[in-house]
Amino acid sequence: MNIYLQKIIELSDIDNDIANFEPRIESVKKSYANVEDGRDEIVKSINSLKTTISEINKKIASHENEIAKAREQQKDYQQKMKTVSKEREITALEVESGLQKTNIEFNNNEIASLQKKIENFETQLKNKEEKLAQFEEETISAKNEMEEKLQNLDNQYQQIRVERDEMVAEIKEKKIIIFYNKIRRWAGETTVVPVKKQSCYGCFIKLADQKYLEIIRGEEIITCPNCGRILYLESTETE
Repeated sequence: MNIYLQKIIELSDIDNDIANFEPRIESVKKSYANVEDGRDEIVKSINSLKTTISEINKKIASHENEIAKAREQQKDYQQKMKTVSKEREITALEVESGLQKTNIEFNNNEIASLQKKIENFETQLKNKEEKLAQFEEETISAKNEMEEKLQNLDNQYQQIRVERDEMVAEIKEKKIIIFYNKIRRWAGETTVVPVKKQSCYGCFIKLADQKYLEIIRGEEIITCPNCGRILYLESTETE
């Protein structure tokens, strides 16, 4: 096999490894993001519960204010009853006082109902906060794991970049590198493909006998006449 073809095959393998680093990095980041998303959902739920409880407390405060007003009205009516003597006026004041009593009962019932809701929401809030504490620990652990994996990937990446630079340096004919890079820009990981059953394994077109013989000889770097990818013959094809 042509020595430069062998180097190009090895270079293609290295470049394919380099190309695979990005999805591997994204996969690691996605795993951590999923943990963060779970934590964020709980935080959002906690904030929503706190807002709901706050709104209910405002309603309770409003009902308590209504009760305070009603009691003040009752006191006023009771004071007025001491100063009037006509039956009609007394009856009117008693009716007004009764209405305020009903108003107080209504607001007390509303407060009791709202307090039950708060108890329910506070139980949910407590459970969510406990779950959040667990998620915080998981998030820290997941972040540490992610950083460790990313560091390992970076170390591997730097090492393989060194290997690539060394491989490129071994190819003295720089026009071959330029030729290879030109094809790789559009062919990507299929820049260099094997020939199987006399067919290009990039576009799967069957090769002419003469072209196939040239590939078998391995004296030159041959490209597919149809797709332009660099071709090589696997050892099993010649056996």
